[in-house]
Amino acid sequence: MMFFVSPKLATFVLTVVPSLAVIAVLYGTYLRKLTRMTQDSLAEATQLAEERIGNLRTVRAFGHELSEMEKYDNKIQYVLQLAKKEAIARAGFFGAVSI
Repeated sequence: MMFFVSPKLATFVLTVVPSLAVIAVLYGTYLRKLTRMTQDSLAEATQLAEERIGNLRTVRAFGHELSEMEKYDNKIQYVLQLAKKEAIARAGFFGAVSI
């Protein structure tokens, strides 16, 4: 039916849409991997915080408050870095698809 209405437009659509679909699938796989890494890193940071808060007396007894804060800060900074990367990737993907 499309070829009867406009053969040029139908040819264009049939060449562009499949390539965009392949790119979308590959980019979606990348985004899924990045999202999983972000969630796993956040889970590790939360687990670290829960363990340290649960053993607060032991941490204080040995005077390791600052080192534990640094460990948690490093984990959270990594989560923030991944979240920024994910946000930029999502913005690029949805910005390109919405055009």
